[in-house]
Amino acid sequence: MLGTWVVVRLLVPDSSPYADEISILVMNIESFIAVLSGLIEQLKSIGAEDVVSRLNNLAEALKEQKDNLLQLKEKLEKLESDIRAKAEALEAERSGFESQIRELEEKLRSVESERDELRKSLEEKERVVEEQKTKIDELQSKVSELTSKVNELESAIAEETKKYGELKKRYEEDIAAKNRVISEKEEIISKHEKELEELKRLIDKLKSDYEARINELNAKIKELEDAKKNLELKVNELSSALEERNKELSEKTSQIEELTSKLNQAEGELVKLKEIATKYEKEVAVVPIAKALIVTHPEARVLKALPVILNIGTEEEDFVCIDGATFTLRTKRPTQALIGALERSFNKSWYNIKGGIPPKICIKKTVLEALKILLEE
Repeated sequence: MLGTWVVVRLLVPDSSPYADEISILVMNIESFIAVLSGLIEQLKSIGAEDVVSRLNNLAEALKEQKDNLLQLKEKLEKLESDIRAKAEALEAERSGFESQIRELEEKLRSVESERDELRKSLEEKERVVEEQKTKIDELQSKVSELTSKVNELESAIAEETKKYGELKKRYEEDIAAKNRVISEKEEIISKHEKELEELKRLIDKLKSDYEARINELNAKIKELEDAKKNLELKVNELSSALEERNKELSEKTSQIEELTSKLNQAEGELVKLKEIATKYEKEVAVVPIAKALIVTHPEARVLKALPVILNIGTEEEDFVCIDGATFTLRTKRPTQALIGALERSFNKSWYNIKGGIPPKICIKKTVLEALKILLEE
């Protein structure tokens, strides 16, 4: 007689593990959407528009799935709330006899502790419930004075059990349908995760290639610096030789004018060489990095168009500036492609971008001159 009441008590938990699992799944989907958003921004910066489009579609699909899961959670919570309300009504009716069946409730608690295991499958639930009903029937002989009231309760509980069974069946069908949808979405997510991994491997390979190229260029820079030092030593030796020659020339008055002219010319060229050496000593880091970008960078065709700014731009202190529309008109290169290439490849001190429509782009004059020299080579 108490068996039916125990079944209702076991099948109406205080909280829904399914609702909690759905909440966790929603949070996971939101986290993955956030990761996708960050990755989309990174891919936009390198111009991977095709992958960005596919990731945007995936993000929209995940958002739609999240909304569906939230709706399902609301339905589950409402269903469980209705069942719990009915169970609480029965519990209120039973509360008048609580003092008389306390001993029975102590043993029922041991049955409730097995509730999580019973949820694994409907067949397991029914088997364990039958075992507990057997135990309860053994206890009923000790509480005969409660039999009449329990019979009344049993009739009401039987009706509620039938209703609960119908609700449970609909609930399980709904869950099965949602699980199928979730499985399909998980397959889509798995497919895109593999594509993302492949894209990461490609990016890592490009980064490794760039670093190897830059190291090679740095070695060449060191060789050029050593050669420069050797040239300076030779210039000093030549200067000493010129002083001795001047002493000899002073004794040969007939050759003074010719040698003086040659000396003035040599000194003028030496001053120019010193100015060029000083200039390249200050900007020595700019040339190899720019050359590496032109040779190896995937956006080299945009960077190769930069020297034209020297001819059509306007100088502002150490920079040469041009508006985006003029650059695009003269070079046939999109302004956004130029901005992306500068942000990904140049030191921030080499350029600045001023807001406006179109934007104003300023690049350090020495960088443009270095690029021009490299391209002329």
